[in-house]
Amino acid sequence: MTDYLKSPDQDVFLRLLSKSLQNMTDTANQIPSSMFAPPAIRPFVSNKANNTLGDTFIKPTQTLAEDASYGMPLYSGKGMTFRPDERFIDALGLASPAIKPAGLAAKAIGKTTLNELLSQIESGTGMVGRNVINPRTYAIDHPFLKPSGILPENATSAEKSAYTKYQKALENKAFARRETMREAGQSDVTKSDIGQRTVIQPESLLGKTIVPVVGDVSETGLAVRNIEGVPLNNTVLGQGGEGYSLQHKNLGTGNAWASMYNAASGKQLNFNKAREATGQDVVGVYSAMSPEGSMNFSLPISESIVRQIDVLKPRVADIKLANQDIQKALHAKDKNIKFVGLTDDRVYDQLQQSGDLRKSIVEILSKTKFQNLGFPNVEDINKTFKSQALGDVKLGDSGYTMFNADPSGKLNPVSGHSTYDTGILGNYIGGLEKSAPAEIMFPKIFDYTGKLMTKPQGTGAPRPYSKTDQINALRTSHLYEPVDQQWLDNYMQWLEKSKKGLL
Repeated sequence: MTDYLKSPDQDVFLRLLSKSLQNMTDTANQIPSSMFAPPAIRPFVSNKANNTLGDTFIKPTQTLAEDASYGMPLYSGKGMTFRPDERFIDALGLASPAIKPAGLAAKAIGKTTLNELLSQIESGTGMVGRNVINPRTYAIDHPFLKPSGILPENATSAEKSAYTKYQKALENKAFARRETMREAGQSDVTKSDIGQRTVIQPESLLGKTIVPVVGDVSETGLAVRNIEGVPLNNTVLGQGGEGYSLQHKNLGTGNAWASMYNAASGKQLNFNKAREATGQDVVGVYSAMSPEGSMNFSLPISESIVRQIDVLKPRVADIKLANQDIQKALHAKDKNIKFVGLTDDRVYDQLQQSGDLRKSIVEILSKTKFQNLGFPNVEDINKTFKSQALGDVKLGDSGYTMFNADPSGKLNPVSGHSTYDTGILGNYIGGLEKSAPAEIMFPKIFDYTGKLMTKPQGTGAPRPYSKTDQINALRTSHLYEPVDQQWLDNYMQWLEKSKKGLL
C-alpha cells in the first residue's frame, strides 16, 4: 500500500485507556469475584487469584485497548473464516463464568451481531460498512503468508515450505506483532501542498547549459506517523527528493537544492565553470541517484526504523545482536563511530550527524535474519517515502526538476533539510514532461566519459568506463552540456519513441 491514507489518530487515547484499565484491574484484583456473585451461585465461583474481579471483568478490555492502540487487528480471517476477537464479548461481561447458562446464549448472539458488523466494516458494504470513511487496505496481500492465512489444499511444495517457515517465524513475538499490525493496519501519512509542478518545453533550454545535479528519489513534504499499520513514536518528515526545489521556491528560502557543505561547494563550482566556459545561463537538472542507496542515506528511512522499535519490541538479545552488527559494519567502512544503540535516546543525534550510520542501520536491518526477528519492515518504509511522481525511476533518469543556478555563487547555511546542512541557491523553473535516461539528457557528456578509462588502485588493469561509471561521473566530476539543436532533435526522437512504446 503506497497511497497516502490518514486513519483516525486514536493511539494516544487508547494507550491512556489501556493504562487506566490496568490500574483498575490491579485494584479490583484485591477483591475476590465471589463477593460480587449472586448468593445462589457464590459457592461455585472460585476465590483463587486467577479468578479475581479485575482479571475476570476488566482485564479483557484492557488487553483489547492495548492491542488496538498499536493497530493490531481485532478480528482474524476473511469470508467464511472471519472471526471477531473473543475479547469484544468478554469486555461486555457476557462470558463471565458466574452466569454461564445465560452467558453462553448472550455470547452466541453477541458474536453473530459483531461478526456481521466487522464484516461490513472490512468490506465497505452494508448499512455500517458503506459509512466507513476509510475502508481498510492491507499491506500484506499474499493469500496465505500472513497471520490469518490458511494454506490452500492444492498448495505446491514450494508454497508449503514457505508457509511452514512463515508460521515458524510467527513464533517470535516481535515478528508476529509486526505482521499482525501490517495485515490489519493502515498508514497515517499526509503530504503538504508544495505547489503545482510546471512542465516546460525542451525548446526553452536552447542556448543554455545544463548541469547534472544528483538527488535521492524520496517524496517531498511528507509527515509520517504510521507505516502500514506500524506506528512511529514520533512524526518523521520527508523533506528531500525532486520536489525540494519547487517547495523552497514557494517557501521563499532562495534554495533550489541541498547537500552537505563540501558537495554543495563543489556543485556551485561546477555551475561557475560551466558559465565561464560557455557564457550561457546555467540550469541545474535533477538526476536520480540509486533508488536503494540514496534512500538508505536519507534520514527519514533510518529514523523511521528506530522510531518503530519501541512498538515492535524485538527481544533484548536480538537488539543487542543488531547493535553489534551495525557497529561491525561501521568498522568495516573504517568509520570511527561508537554506535550508542537502537534504543538509546542519543541515537537520533547520531543519525543526524552520520550518513554512514544511517546507511549501516538500513543495510543491516534489511537482512532476512533481522526481518525474521521482527525488526521494522524496511521495504514498507522505503515505499512510503519514495516519490510517487517518479514512478519506476532508474539510476541516472534526469529532467523531472530543473532550476536556474544563482550566478552569485553563494551558498545558504540554512538548508531546511534534515539530511543535508547546506542550501544551493537558485530558482525553480519546472521540469520536462518525462524524465529521460542520462545518456539522452547529457549526450555530449556521455560521448566524453565513454572514452575514459578507469584508474584502479593496486595491480588492477584499467578498463573503459561502464554505463554505471558514466552515470556516477555526473556526481563526481564537473561536467556540463550546452543545449543546441542537435540535443533537442535527439531528445524529441527519444520522447516520441518512448510514447509509442518503442524503447
